[in-house]
Amino acid sequence: MSELAEKVQQDLVAAIDNDDLVLPTLPEVALQIRKAAEDPEISVGDLSKVIGRDTALSARLIKVVNSPLLRAAQEVTDLHTAITRL
Repeated sequence: MSELAEKVQQDLVAAIDNDDLVLPTLPEVALQIRKAAEDPEISVGDLSKVIGRDTALSARLIKVVNSPLLRAAQEVTDLHTAITRL
């Protein structure tokens, strides 16, 4: 691996570790999530399918649910459980 590629890789890993890496949500996925979240009849399963289309948002929700403020006895590792807890 070239020196530049190694530097980029190190920077990405550091950004992920420090929670400095921000991945944008695609506009069309954001609109779908918003529409689904506003539907009072939507099930948690359907909502998790819509949110699951955005990997960055899914990871962030799971991270929030596992934060010290919301953490339960067992770590949450799936989106469905994370949405249920929220």
